[in-house]
Amino acid sequence: MLLTMAIMATSQFGTAKAWGKGLTVETYITPTSEPSTFTNMEPLATGSEKYVRDGTLRIAHGSVKKYDYNGPLGTGTFLLESLISITKEAIPNSNLIGTGGGIYKYTLEIDDGPYGTGTLKGIGKLNWAFSLPAFEYELWDKAKMVPVEGDLNIKWVSVEGYMFLFDWWWTTTTVVS
Repeated sequence: MLLTMAIMATSQFGTAKAWGKGLTVETYITPTSEPSTFTNMEPLATGSEKYVRDGTLRIAHGSVKKYDYNGPLGTGTFLLESLISITKEAIPNSNLIGTGGGIYKYTLEIDDGPYGTGTLKGIGKLNWAFSLPAFEYELWDKAKMVPVEGDLNIKWVSVEGYMFLFDWWWTTTTVVS
């Protein structure tokens, strides 16, 4: 019982030293009851898509979306670029009901944050399921990013996220510095 109470009382933030390497690992948990990590989506490029297998398989790439970012790393902008996505459609050529996944390029520009400012880049894997007639859309993502410019005091960042309809959170952000 005491162990259960201690776990429940634990902060939503954890820090650990990686022994022998001098690295610090910090994990932030963001509940989906908090404001979205990403807001104000702006499409920058539509990319291309092709239907195959009698219109039940959609293959797309090249779309780019820009979001405002507000999370454990600070504030800034996030670019999401589709490298390849594949969606199985329930109704041929409709984009109404389906499941799928894809590989995406992540670019996160931090303008202000506890680890400094700069740009992180990486690759993310997204999976989704949707039924637009039922007004349902869920997405899960995992990614790893590294700093490429600026003065960020970070070795790398791993994230896991969840989107429901229009709200998208990075529910777990792990920073290694």
